[in-house]
Amino acid sequence: LGTGGAFSFDDARNFEILKDKEAVVYRGEIQKLIAKDGKEHLRENKNYSLTAVYGLDFSDFKTPGTFKIHVPNIGVSHPFTIGN
Repeated sequence: LGTGGAFSFDDARNFEILKDKEAVVYRGEIQKLIAKDGKEHLRENKNYSLTAVYGLDFSDFKTPGTFKIHVPNIGVSHPFTIGN
């Protein structure tokens, strides 16, 4: 955001894992890890990114292949691979 200030995607609640362009193979909930005005663990006095930090836990998804993450109304990730 440059100098645009802190930002938060508060409406982003769920994510999907996509296979072959648009086939949804997994759905999960987005977890907010640090609020946009929260403090980082290593730097207790400041949030250096000036944005909220989110986590996507899909550790129970074990299917090998190439996938993308989709967050509705936000966007789609670059492809990533899950191996055996």
